[in-house]
Order: sequence, then structure tokens, then C-alpha cells
Amino acid sequence: MSLYDEYVDPNIGSLLEQLCPDGVEIVRMRDVVLKGSKFDWTENDFAEYVDLSSVDPATCKIGQTTTVTSENHPSRAQQKIEAGDVLFGTTRPLFMRTAIVPQELDGHVASTGYCALRANLDRVLPTYMFYVLRTQAAYKFIENYQSEGGYPAISDKLLKRFEFPLPPLEVQQQIVDILDTFSDLGASLRREKELRQEQFEHYRDALLDFDAVGQGYVSPALEQQLEQLCPDGVEMVRLGEVTTLGKRNEAPKNMRGDSVHLYSLPAFDTGNGPEMVAPTSIKSSKRVIEGKVVLAPKLNPHKPRVWLVNEPSSDAYASSEYHLFYPREKVINLSFLHFEITTELPTLLSLVNKGSNSHQRLSAEHYQNLEIPLPPLEVQQQIVGELDMFADYINGLDREIELRQQQFEFYRERLLSLPVKD
Repeated sequence: MSLYDEYVDPNIGSLLEQLCPDGVEIVRMRDVVLKGSKFDWTENDFAEYVDLSSVDPATCKIGQTTTVTSENHPSRAQQKIEAGDVLFGTTRPLFMRTAIVPQELDGHVASTGYCALRANLDRVLPTYMFYVLRTQAAYKFIENYQSEGGYPAISDKLLKRFEFPLPPLEVQQQIVDILDTFSDLGASLRREKELRQEQFEHYRDALLDFDAVGQGYVSPALEQQLEQLCPDGVEMVRLGEVTTLGKRNEAPKNMRGDSVHLYSLPAFDTGNGPEMVAPTSIKSSKRVIEGKVVLAPKLNPHKPRVWLVNEPSSDAYASSEYHLFYPREKVINLSFLHFEITTELPTLLSLVNKGSNSHQRLSAEHYQNLEIPLPPLEVQQQIVGELDMFADYINGLDREIELRQQQFEFYRERLLSLPVKD
């Protein structure tokens, strides 16, 4: 009986039987990577900088980078990266920020908050190593070895101790080809979602720009409501007039239960809802969420991380990265407030200090002094209803993406679960 009789892919199983009849070798990550290099700022005037917010945990791609110079680069901009390097975020490592450096970033610089893994191509394919780092085995290893506390991390040295089965390069390539096919399907669905999201944002902005009435953007039902209820136009108010700012803090020692729900910028980026965090691992006081609320970001406002919390649990908290705005429900709808704040973020961006994205900051006063249109509640509800219908279609794409992701993860775990030599 072959070790590979029950392997998920018969063709790869047959190849493994030929090349590794007694099982595959197991290696540590450090055994198959080359030594990286420090970025030399004395020889480079500028570079594209990959910071911790550059990698999207959902897509595992490097998105927005920042151009930094030898004069203004952050202290963490120290690692020279090459095309094919696998980056793994070692701060808050359970967010599993993982990405392969593309050709256009070859020779640029990454934060020391990443472990930059450079594959020894005689032993391992970069993409195979990337997929290995996404497995449940890697997650459990990191969970066991990360430092505890409010800012968990894992050192490069510890991460490189992770062990995994390593088949011959020919087998690695076949496994990578299968996983890439699943990954490409997911990427296609995400592109479709991005297109629909752009259409949604255009429609949302048109609905909330009441000067666009009569220009074909507004539905007949909404236009009729506006003509009846706002014949002289829509009232403008300061956001602070229709919201209450949440200010109540709670120290970790007073938080009840084994874990609490924590709304943070990194949690927002994962798209999976708030983090479940043990109070003993939280080092500073957090804002108590006391009801339906919109969380508006203080930091990095170039990213629209506006969080609508419609049904908060009794143990819900917001990190200090957010301002909390409670709607005065007799005058403003919660979802309408969320849409307004999201739409107005570009306006607010012009008010913050000019600097790198990671250092831009919005105060509560910036938000409170923002002027927004305030139609009657009936009109707000009509707008929210129309936008929600569009959002429901996007949510359907989300569910399809989630289903494909589950299929991908199933095959990834099965394909990378290889019998090892005794």
C-alpha cells in the first residue's frame, strides 16, 4: 500500500510515489531561505516603502506604498526587498499579512515589521513557501510562539523555526499550479466586487450630493420626496449638532469575561469583524461602545475605515484609533450618518497635516465641524434603502468569495499535508 493512496490529487500522488516512496523530508524555514540584506540609504535617494498597512490580509497583495527619501524615511524602512521575496508581518502576526514582492518593487524597501523570506531556489519555490505560511499549521505555530501582551509579535528567528514538509521542486510546482488556479478564481470575483464597489460609491456620492437632483442620478421616488419635503433645498448642519461624541473609557482590569470584542483598524482591514481579545492582553483603556454608533478613524484617513456598529455586544470596545459618533436618532439615521462620514472623508483629508499617510490624523473637532446635508428622516431612509439594495448585491459577491475561499483553503490544507519520512 502506497503512502499516497489517499492523497487528494491522484496525479501528484503518483509523482510523489515515484520521487518520494518513503515520504517527503521535513525542513525548517531557515533551512530553505537565504540571508536578506539591509537597504543602503547612502546609495539611494528614494524608494517605495512597504509598511505594515501596505499588505491586504484578505488578498495577500501589496497595495499602496509610500515614496520615502533618504532624508524622511521612517526608522523601520531598513529591509531591502527583491522580487519573489515572501513578506510576513511579524507584528500582530495572527492577522497573517503575507505577500510576494512583485517585480515592480524589486530593490525597494520594507518595514522591519516584516520577516522578508528569500527562497533558496534550489530547494523551494517562493509561491510554495507563501502557501505554506498560510496553512493552519503555520497559524498554530505562530499562535503558540508569539509574544503575549497588547502588541503581540513573533521574531524573525522564531518564525524561521517553523517546520513543514518539502517535496521535490517538480511536485511543488504542480501543487502551486493547482492552488494558483483557485486563487485566480477568487481574484476574479474580487475584481468584480471592486468594480461594483466603485459603481456603488459613485451612486452613493450622487445620492448624497443633493445638487445632483434632476440630473438623472436620483430615483423618481426619491426625487418626488425631495420635491415634497425639501422644496427650498436640503438643510446643512454641522455633524456635531446631530451626533454625540463617545468619551467613556474603561481600563482592562474592569473588563469582564475571558474575552471582549475590540474594534480596531487592523481588525477592520481583515473584514472579519472585531477582534476577540483577552482583557489581560490589553495594555491601555479603550472606549466603551454603549449603543449603535459610527466609528470614524483618527489615523490614516486616506483609507475609508468607517465602521458602522448596528448591534454591539455588551462587551464591545473601540481602540484609541477611532472617534465614536452616536446619532441623535430623532434627527439622523445611523446608516445615513455612516454614508455621510464615508463620503466626506476626502474633504476631511484636506484639513489634516501634510505628511506621510501613516502620520495623518483627524481630531474629533475635524469631524464635528464638518457640514453635511440633513434631509428629513423619510428622505434619509429612502436613500439608505436604495443604497442597501446595491450593497446587498455586493454582499452576495462577498458570500461567493467566501465560499471560494473555503474551497481554496480546503485544497490548500489537503495538498500541503504530505506524508513525511520517519
